[in-house]
Amino acid sequence: MKICNFLHSHSMDLQYVIKWILIPVLCIMGIVGNLLSCSVFLYRISEKIDVIEKGSTICMMALSVSDLSFCVTTLCSTFHESDIIYRGRSFSLYVQMYSLFLQNSGIKISTSITTYLAIYRHFAISRVIDTNRFVQTKYVVCSMIIIFVTWILLMLPYIWIWDQQLIQCEDSLYIMLTSGYFIRNQIFHTTLTYIHAIFGFFFPVCILAYCNMKLIATVRASTHRANLTRQNSSASHRHCMQLRMNITLMLIVCAYFCLVLPGEVLVFVVDILKELNMNTEFKTLDLALLFCNVLQVIDMAFNFGLYCCVNTQFRQTLKLLSNNMTCKARPTQLARRPTLTQPTEQTTQLNSCNSLLYEETAL
Repeated sequence: MKICNFLHSHSMDLQYVIKWILIPVLCIMGIVGNLLSCSVFLYRISEKIDVIEKGSTICMMALSVSDLSFCVTTLCSTFHESDIIYRGRSFSLYVQMYSLFLQNSGIKISTSITTYLAIYRHFAISRVIDTNRFVQTKYVVCSMIIIFVTWILLMLPYIWIWDQQLIQCEDSLYIMLTSGYFIRNQIFHTTLTYIHAIFGFFFPVCILAYCNMKLIATVRASTHRANLTRQNSSASHRHCMQLRMNITLMLIVCAYFCLVLPGEVLVFVVDILKELNMNTEFKTLDLALLFCNVLQVIDMAFNFGLYCCVNTQFRQTLKLLSNNMTCKARPTQLARRPTLTQPTEQTTQLNSCNSLLYEETAL
């Protein structure tokens, strides 16, 4: 009995540290990192780059937007007051009602974008089919919009997890949350659970496993080809760009398998056990679900670090944007003094800054 009490107390302490310290820190890092990633990808899209690389960049920007929404929603759900009775319509009430919908939508959208990006890179590089239309920017943008809209529609039933019951107590209005239609209708809930499982992670896992094996083979072939074309600078540069993008995608897929998939499987198993009304002590799974939530937040938050470590072009663009912001932040008085005959020290400083931007853009 003492051992059980000891484990229970330490489990509560661990849950407190994870929920109130670790997850908020990861979410804040994810918000900042994904905002920086979006700015870098947006700048890369505006440049004149290869059509395949532009399509891949659009997909990665959409992935950053999805990860950003997940981190924001998780951060809000961490600090809100979780209860079933609220005094009036408050922010905590709406977070309690709709956070699960937003979090699940973010996870499914990120999974679908990663799957689409893997298929896109595989078809575009291997040329197994005629990809002239498939790789065009407008088709990639349309595909991203379809993915977002489709999963938002599929996850809409999560909005009806809760029903609101108004309670008037003297001069105060209280709102009590009760089980909604999505929970009460067991057939409907079970059907959507299997649909989300099949299209949300079963099919994507199979596709990602296949495409990742092909990507590994492509990386090996690209490395050998880059060694052979070292004398041709333009061809070598193009192969290096493709190689870095393929390695980035390969690591994103591996991170999905290690960080996101365990949580999806565990949530699916818990839902099925609840549907079967099995006498399982679900409180014992709370800590496991919390750990899986941490892993998912890590996956959504640390793609920025992955891009910085692997992709040289991402680092160069980030440095270019930071230098550009530094030059714009200089006092405007520096540009007011120069003359046509005698350039001042401030003018030389601005010219050197502009030349630095030009050189890095050429790279």
